[in-house]
Amino acid sequence: MVFVKTIKRKRRIKNDMKGENIKSMAVKRTARILVTLECKKNCSSCCTRYYIKNYPVKQLKINDLKMFNQFDEVCITGGEPMLNPDALKRFITLIRKVNPTIKIYLYTALLNNDVFGILPELNGITYTIHYDERRIDTIELYNEFWSTLHDINPKISIRLYLDSRMPHGITILPKFINEVKILVWDHDGKCLPPKHEQVFFFDYLEVEHD
Repeated sequence: MVFVKTIKRKRRIKNDMKGENIKSMAVKRTARILVTLECKKNCSSCCTRYYIKNYPVKQLKINDLKMFNQFDEVCITGGEPMLNPDALKRFITLIRKVNPTIKIYLYTALLNNDVFGILPELNGITYTIHYDERRIDTIELYNEFWSTLHDINPKISIRLYLDSRMPHGITILPKFINEVKILVWDHDGKCLPPKHEQVFFFDYLEVEHD
């Protein structure tokens, strides 16, 4: 079981059992959009697999991004959005043109230097460490990464999600992490979005170059 050690000052650490602690926020209209189905990981409890199995892509797919005028915030996920950072940046730019006040949050398990060019357009980023990432030294290198993210965009919200099946503990620097959440995946494969969210699919590769 994973355990988390924090340094200097405390931050919120939550344990979510099958999403029971996720509260509906009726005042916010949130779109959760899958921008790609591609991912190099092969996680056994993949939310995207659940969405596609229960909600065929034809039902989730949208063609007109003007619909984002109806939402207060958008959560960009996949697949792995960071597999094509250029397409992701074009997609975010287009959303901003449609709705300049919308809050944009990126969900990823693949952080690298390419994200720095996207940060100014983001309100928040959520990074998930899966149970198969067993190298503690590799994981803890992200503490320096959090610091860089914060330096580039001091207002950005940084959240860290940890798979409870990780066999070791990690050390984090809460100065840069707004929230740490330990997730317990549903072994039945259910991955329901919060009640206030609507799930959509839009292939970000379809966004044309300027």
